Amino acid sequence: MIISVGNFIKRWLSEHFQDFRGNEMLIDRMTAMCKQNFLVNEKSLGEKILSTLEEQRQVAFLLPLLGGYCGSFYSYDIYRNWAMAKALLRPRLLAPNSPPPSFPSPLTLMTLTLSRLLANSASTNKAFIGSDDLCCSVFRARVLTFISTRQIHPKECLDQCWSKKDKYTRAPNVMGLIDLFNHCASWVSSTIIGQSKLEDRVREIKRFMRVAIELRRLNNFNGCQEILAGLSDSSIYRLRASWLKVERDDKLMQEFDEVKKALSPDKSWVTYRAILKEIQPPCIPYLGVYLTDLTFIEDGNSNYLQTTDSRTDIINFEKCRKQALVIGNILLYQQDSYNFERVDVIFDMFFKGLKFIEDKDALHKMSRTIEPSEMVEEAKRKAAKKAERDAAKKKSDAAGTPVSPSQTLKKSSSTSGGTPRSSSSSASPSLSSGSPAAKRF
Repeated sequence: MIISVGNFIKRWLSEHFQDFRGNEMLIDRMTAMCKQNFLVNEKSLGEKILSTLEEQRQVAFLLPLLGGYCGSFYSYDIYRNWAMAKALLRPRLLAPNSPPPSFPSPLTLMTLTLSRLLANSASTNKAFIGSDDLCCSVFRARVLTFISTRQIHPKECLDQCWSKKDKYTRAPNVMGLIDLFNHCASWVSSTIIGQSKLEDRVREIKRFMRVAIELRRLNNFNGCQEILAGLSDSSIYRLRASWLKVERDDKLMQEFDEVKKALSPDKSWVTYRAILKEIQPPCIPYLGVYLTDLTFIEDGNSNYLQTTDSRTDIINFEKCRKQALVIGNILLYQQDSYNFERVDVIFDMFFKGLKFIEDKDALHKMSRTIEPSEMVEEAKRKAAKKAERDAAKKKSDAAGTPVSPSQTLKKSSSTSGGTPRSSSSSASPSLSSGSPAAKRF
């Protein structure tokens, strides 16, 4: 009997330590019980239970260090025990055939170090934020993927606990990803709006588009949606003069459109769900889709079934089954981890240099300052004329009769007197208004 109880406790500690996490009194009582009972009657079993308990306590402390995001972009000091976390946990989480980690070249590291020294001496971090060589899309994408690593417990996905008053206690990992999502989206918008020159804004928009493309290559769909949410913010969407210059890069726009199509919310994310079934881990799925599914299941199904004899104690196991399918998909992609190594120079500069404005009204006011309404209307008129010229050229190519430039210009001038129409081909990237990402969860 005592062996069966001991094996049950051992399995409880190894597979469901979330029940003990943060409750030192319960851990102490479990430790005392094992010493008083199992060490006396079954010494070998008692030692295994105590060893499992101590190991799980270390895992509970070190696991957040693999992600490191603590609700603020300035919490980079949590990496102080990174070596211990990597040695203990990374072998468990890595896929069996994970490729060896890659590092920046020595020249890049030397340049980063010099740039950090110059930035510190000048009390500014523009050296990191404003250079393609120092803040390339790969570095940004890998850092975002690194800090997005979370081990969500099944209990955090029940009863919509991420929307309750005590959400940070009941669903700490879910709330950590939600906060990271919102902060990252605000960082994207703030970085672009913070550039007073048109050329600088165009450069930053292109950088974030490349980051989204790299995140898609890494199968970090949650990170992709963070970037898309920032680029689709109303303060960025209205920057027509900036977007017109961005749209001249056909190759970049084509790759970015593929990312948007893959994460389109149309038909309940049908394209994204199909892609998710085919990809190979590691992967960070978009959490908003799972939370939306769980919300519909919770709101559309009661916990107990109604019976003809007025019984109220019949559990609705069909609802439980649907919830288990969604939670199972969340846990499925937590089994493998990315084999990334932390580079101190990159991480320190990334976290120290990131600032964002969460006030949407302030962002929109700044957006109207750097690109007034008159400038936006002029950009719209140019976009309409360009669309008409492209349509006329396409029509002439199809008919086999060339259209002279004078005819095109004449047609454009005759049609540009009224209110310009928005062309679907020149519209800036945006998310659907019904998308969880657009609503910031």
